[in-house]
Amino acid sequence: MRILDPKTASLIFRSGKIVITGARSEAAAHLAARKYARLIQKLGFN
Repeated sequence: MRILDPKTASLIFRSGKIVITGARSEAAAHLAARKYARLIQKLGFN
């Protein structure tokens, strides 16, 4: 899965773990993690 702001890509595993790549800083990775979590929640996964 990819998002454009911050420009990152992620791997989402069945265990629920997410690996985020491409972030230029730790703060950008944290923001991306929150965005990915929100997208997954909107899809109906808890």
